[in-house]
Amino acid sequence: MRSDRAELARALAAATRAGAVLLIARLDRLARNVAFVANLLESMAADMPEANRFVLHIMTAVAEREGRAISERTRAALAAAKARGIALGWSIPSRKGEQRLASVEGAWRNALKADQDARTLLPLIRQIGGQEVSLRQIAAEWNARGVRTARGARGTPPLSATF
Repeated sequence: MRSDRAELARALAAATRAGAVLLIARLDRLARNVAFVANLLESMAADMPEANRFVLHIMTAVAEREGRAISERTRAALAAAKARGIALGWSIPSRKGEQRLASVEGAWRNALKADQDARTLLPLIRQIGGQEVSLRQIAAEWNARGVRTARGARGTPPLSATF
């Protein structure tokens, strides 16, 4: 597990400067390392009433174990594919540049969509009450207004960190 998380450090610093809340949709998206999350918990608070520090440690331990299991399954599947003679990685060398360009373009489109979603949701958060209401209340209000997540699902209150 990498502990040099530059983007996370920037997000934490920006939240601190703004006196804002950093929302994390799922704990396992933050980290799958108990020690890393334990250190992070020293400087943050979780808005997840049903989860105290003990429960957060258990959730992180489960995520850490699942991460290792995923890694083991992936290694085994790649080794089996290689043994069957399947080409892995850039399987069409003559189209390497085209594939890289498509990857960069996809990342750019994802970032653009995330920015658009943020511009749409921030005014809603401010209108609902921002930090004056709980994340559960914000999610309930979004659902009442028919707001959907980027993937079209109903909103659920995420784990958050306050700095």
